[in-house]
Amino acid sequence: MLAPRARRVARSLLGRRAVDVTQSIGPRSALVVAPHPDDETLGCGGRVLLARRAGARVTLVILSDGGASEAADGTDRVALVQTRSAELAEAATRLGVQPDDVHELGYPDAALIDHLAPIQADLQRLIAAVNPDDVYVTCIQEWHPDHAAAAAATRGAVAALSHPPRLLEYPIWLWSDWPISRRLVNGRGLWECLMLLVSGRVERISLDGLTTDKRAALAAYASQIGGPRRLDEQDTGTEDAPVGLGPELIARTIAGPELYFRPKLQRRPLGQRLLRRLGIGGHSDPPPAPPSQRSSAPSDI
Repeated sequence: MLAPRARRVARSLLGRRAVDVTQSIGPRSALVVAPHPDDETLGCGGRVLLARRAGARVTLVILSDGGASEAADGTDRVALVQTRSAELAEAATRLGVQPDDVHELGYPDAALIDHLAPIQADLQRLIAAVNPDDVYVTCIQEWHPDHAAAAAATRGAVAALSHPPRLLEYPIWLWSDWPISRRLVNGRGLWECLMLLVSGRVERISLDGLTTDKRAALAAYASQIGGPRRLDEQDTGTEDAPVGLGPELIARTIAGPELYFRPKLQRRPLGQRLLRRLGIGGHSDPPPAPPSQRSSAPSDI
């Protein structure tokens, strides 16, 4: 019981330590990198809604085809890929994202770590072309190999740009085993958590006034949550999820707040530490030199 309690405490402390950017973040354009269809809504649904309500552009980049989902065990892979692509399109519409701003790269689900170099190249090209104020990706500390690989490739892509946007990382599965678990040896997770608390490099977005729309977008992923009724049941935590996303994750996602970590970036060979630690690497902030067409950063960011 100690580890689950420590995770709840860590999440609570980070949430209280985070800078609340709910009122100021909306006008900033965003590019959201998601390992799978649904991660963009789970981790960044509130951020996307705020941007679109403020008229800012949001670009969604989905790295994998979603064809290895355990939620649809026994389903034909081709059919599952088509289903998840259609669900993504519907979720993006409900979030207010334009169809032309949704990019599906189609890398094989559960194998992103085997395609780091081309993924980084694709992301670097897209980020340079779109020129967003902020880039978001799953946390590099997550146990899921695709989530860690997505973070490593995105860090590499952002660090390689001459005028990089801000990079922030969002948790999905992080709280299931971080900062304390058998995976994290020698107190590594606790040290990472302490550094985040001390540095103040954490932002939060309240979902007040956004919950209904985020819930609607998440409900588009019927293959992962079992449909709108199941989403409601999971949200109350009344029973175990039959497929895909568990009740605790769903409830936390809908209730909020959304948390974002700002990593330090530095240039280093792609995957050097990922291969040693399943995607963990540090970075120091590149010198800020945003192009003039980006929106100005709010004073509290």
